[in-house]
Amino acid sequence: MKILKFAKSFCATLFLKIRYGGACKIPWINSLKGHIDISIGKNAILTVMQYLISNGELHIRVSDNARISIGKNVFFNHNCSLTAKETIAIGDNVVIANNVVIVDHDHRFCSTGVTNGYTVAPVCIKENVWIGANSVILKGVTIGEGTVIAAGSIVNKSIPARELWGGVPAKCIKRL
Repeated sequence: MKILKFAKSFCATLFLKIRYGGACKIPWINSLKGHIDISIGKNAILTVMQYLISNGELHIRVSDNARISIGKNVFFNHNCSLTAKETIAIGDNVVIANNVVIVDHDHRFCSTGVTNGYTVAPVCIKENVWIGANSVILKGVTIGEGTVIAAGSIVNKSIPARELWGGVPAKCIKRL
């Protein structure tokens, strides 16, 4: 289902609640703004708190039995993607720049190179985090409170609070 340019927050919330029922937990008083493309699978739950803003296309995919939760005052710039097979949790006051991808799974391959399911592990982004443009956050990662991820980084391991990380793969640049 594609939802483009929520003009009125209440109408958008009503539409999502009708379409997805209890799978979409959004407060009645909310501020959904931007181009948001949402897909929620069976027994999956999307939880969004107040003031989710997307400055361009935001793709949210919650697979069967998975969970995505987005805290208050979260901003996504254009062309971002969240895909959960298990769990993605984003805290309050998080800023995510353009072209950021957040996934909680990898494809498994057998000896013939054909996909053989997924390897999954939860992703947790704590409060007051800033993720730079063109970054990728991979499965099993926790990003600590107040951390900054430099543009173009690939984060494949957990990061403590209040540090600047960057690179491929991301490494600590300095304490903040």
